[in-house]
Amino acid sequence: MTTNPYLNVRCAFAQAKIATITDPDDDSFCVAMAEAEQLGYRDSADDPEGDLPVPLYFADEPNLAQSWQQGVRNHQDMLDMDNCSGCSNDRGDPCHIHG
Repeated sequence: MTTNPYLNVRCAFAQAKIATITDPDDDSFCVAMAEAEQLGYRDSADDPEGDLPVPLYFADEPNLAQSWQQGVRNHQDMLDMDNCSGCSNDRGDPCHIHG
């Protein structure tokens, strides 16, 4: 493994593609895509105001790009809910907009 988390995910994704050739039931794709989503969430947390481009290591792989973008959206949704007076109630229930 390298110290570059994007490269690690890209390599894991490539290995998952190869693994499905010999084992169609292999679920390694799920792990790589979940890690890409986590990186998107983290990147958005590091720069919540920015319009973040898809990382170079994910840009040409639609599954990884979409997973990363979902992580960014998840973080942005969480920020919206944290700043929403309707979601910040005593019950802990989201408002009708975010619920």
